[in-house]
Amino acid sequence: MKPRYTTFGFVVLFVVVLALFPFFNPCTTEDAVACTWYAAERGNGTGWTFTDYWGVVTLYWFQT
Repeated sequence: MKPRYTTFGFVVLFVVVLALFPFFNPCTTEDAVACTWYAAERGNGTGWTFTDYWGVVTLYWFQT
């Protein structure tokens, strides 16, 4: 395989990992960036589970 295809493959893999990282990274604090806050496991155990996508809250999963 030629080096340019290998480099392209690594770049694509890196972009995919950056795009999916916030969904698999648990938040340590409620105002953390690029992570998912699991309401049932963090804080007082109630509220909304949400994903902070690089500084923008993009997805509210469910309320506990």
